[in-house]
Order: sequence, then structure tokens, then C-alpha cells
Amino acid sequence: MKAKKILTFFFTAVLFSHHFSSAQIITNGGFENWAIGASSYLDPVGWTTSNGIAPNANVVQAAGRTGAYSANLLSIPDTNSQITQANLYFDYTGNLKPLVLSGYWKGNFLTPSNFLYVSVRVVDASFTEIGFGSAYSPQFTNVTNWIPFSDTINYSSANSPISTSIQFTLFSTSLSTTGFVDDLTLTYTTPTGEIQTIPLTRSSLSQDFYGNYLLNLNLLSPSTFTLNIFSIDGKKVSEKNYSADAGQHKILLPTENLSQGIYFVKMNGGKQSATRKLVVVR
Repeated sequence: MKAKKILTFFFTAVLFSHHFSSAQIITNGGFENWAIGASSYLDPVGWTTSNGIAPNANVVQAAGRTGAYSANLLSIPDTNSQITQANLYFDYTGNLKPLVLSGYWKGNFLTPSNFLYVSVRVVDASFTEIGFGSAYSPQFTNVTNWIPFSDTINYSSANSPISTSIQFTLFSTSLSTTGFVDDLTLTYTTPTGEIQTIPLTRSSLSQDFYGNYLLNLNLLSPSTFTLNIFSIDGKKVSEKNYSADAGQHKILLPTENLSQGIYFVKMNGGKQSATRKLVVVR
């Protein structure tokens, strides 16, 4: 029987340099990961929802634009038979400066009072708002197919960001209103001034029954990338090029000959670079 391997990993988006620095603000922007949250309902991992304020959940799983799931915001009655607004939140603490949040949404927005709204609020160390952006879904429209949206953040101060809040809200005067959100992408500026665009999709490492390590990806679009594995002293122990269509993929990592130790699995492709720290114990 093979000795049990213990795997831990940390996901960081990496600048095109020799050091590893945290850069990705949002996780699970493709809404592929869900787990029971504080509301006792399924919530998208890494996000806070308005689930629990009414007898039923008003942020639920739905079929994804790509991948398995999207986030579905619903208008439902509360205990007083009043309509509750569905909310989906993400809060980030760090000095990255968001520029544009984009993604896809759809829903039945048939009156001026029924629509999806997204806002991005950035504050400095004194918690003064220094940046804000918002966007609205179409009105008077039943949007049956996914359409793109873009939310540009405008800044009123050159102070360094310290915290970013993203909120999606479904406004409605009808119990039949529903809205869907998926495949978020964020463009931001790093403290060194570089502009990064990150598709906010799910990615993770796992092991199969035989002890093989797998890279799990959910790609928004066809992608070409290089996958390298480095030892802790910076020596490259593996390199392979991949081309993959949009959707979910499981990529087998060539780790069967790795000895016990720490490794970095680095993926480079397009405008993004991602690194996962792999700890192998035999």
C-alpha cells in the first residue's frame, strides 16, 4: 500500500517576476464551490449571502454559463409575506486596486423595479471611500441568454486601498423575479503598478484513489498554458504545455517520482500566472 501523502496548497496569483506575492482578490468567481454556510443553507464558498433571513434560501445554485453552477438570486416572501431582496457579498482586505469587475448575468427584468445591481466599494486605511463603481442589468427585458456586464471603479483619491466590498443585489417588487450571475473577471492594479486581469474561476489540487495529484480547472474560454513544477530551491523538475477548451478539466500532475518536500506548481498562460504550494509527505 502506498504511504499516505498529505497535500496542502495555497493559491496565489503571481506577478511576472521571481517572487510569489498575493494578487487575486476574489475566489470562486465561477461559483463552482458551494458548502453549508452560517445560514444553514448552501452558499458559494468565499461569499456571504442573504440566505437565512427568510424561510427559504434566496441565493441558490443554478446551471452555469460555463462549468456546473452559477449563483441564482431569487425574490421570495419573508415571514410577514413581504418580498425579501437577495444579496451576494464579497469582502477583501488588501492593497490591490480594483479597476473593472466584469462577468455575465441574465434574468426576467420586466419592469423598472426588477433588476440586478452590482457595486464595488473601495476604502482606505481610515475607512474613507476612495473608489466606487456600479452597474445595472437591462430593464423591461426578459434576458433569457447570458449577456456580459462591466462595472468600472472610479477613484476620488490617490490613497492606497485597504478594503474592497463587492455586492450583487436583486431588486424586485414581484415574487417571480430571478437573476443569475456567473464567470466574474477582475482587472486591478498591483502595488507595483502592473495591471492584471484574472478570470475568477475555480482551481484546486486533489488526489485520486491511486494517490495521483490532479489540477482541477474550470476555464471560461479555450486556453493555452505551461505547467511547471519547481523544487523549494528553484530547480525545475517538470514542464509541460497544455491546450484546453472552455469547461472543467482534471490534469494529471507528474509527481510520482517526487521525494518528500515542498514544491511549487506554477501555471503560466495569457495575462495571468498562478502558483500552488505543494507539500508532499511520504
